[in-house]
Amino acid sequence: MNKIKVAFIIIGIIVCGCGSDKSSWYDKIPDTDITCQKELKLAKKDFAKGRLVYCHDIFNNSLRCEKELEELLSNYNIDYAHVMSSDCIIVGETQLCYSKFMREKIAEKYGNNFMDSLMNIADSLFVFQNLSDTFYYAECDTWVRYPGDYPHDSESSEELQSAFDKIAKYPKGYIRGEMAFVNVSFIVNKEGKASITYWWFLFDNKQNEKYKEYFKPQIIPLIENTKWQPATIRGQKVISDMVKRIYIDW
Repeated sequence: MNKIKVAFIIIGIIVCGCGSDKSSWYDKIPDTDITCQKELKLAKKDFAKGRLVYCHDIFNNSLRCEKELEELLSNYNIDYAHVMSSDCIIVGETQLCYSKFMREKIAEKYGNNFMDSLMNIADSLFVFQNLSDTFYYAECDTWVRYPGDYPHDSESSEELQSAFDKIAKYPKGYIRGEMAFVNVSFIVNKEGKASITYWWFLFDNKQNEKYKEYFKPQIIPLIENTKWQPATIRGQKVISDMVKRIYIDW
């Protein structure tokens, strides 16, 4: 009987011991990982003071609804901050540990779906509050597209380039064989109407720079007389700027 009791006690200790292991990822970071340990020390210090911080890594992209998200986070006493990771990977060094620690603590307090829901609300507010404004093309979900182009986002356009190549005329004195291109900036409204706002030419052969104005009348109809596919955000057509590169000579 005593042996049975002892066995249950041993099993109980083992079960309790396994269940009580609440170690997190940051408890397993080695002391040699100086980058992570330094960030964890600061994160734990801030958290101990009651501070929560949502960090957005701007290495890959900026956050278009940053202002709206920051306002929403403030209602929960959560600060907003930029961080930037690096594409330079150092073996044994872990990036963004402060950010990861804080995200874990935010999830523990408000739930795993809290930040996704808040981000969705912030992005909806951003679109609603700016529907009549001109959006920066890189912030749009789909960019302005020339008719017939593949459905991908790029400053280049095979169809637009082909249309120019078919009608391109070169002035007497123009030196062919050198690379030359123009970046045409324009705004496209929700109906697909474009208006040119800026030109930027580059000629490898400086002698060709005097022909900038010669090419503009050839390009203007290709931009302003074309019905473009407008940019969209969250499924809605929006007004946006755009820039397309047209090679004059290559």
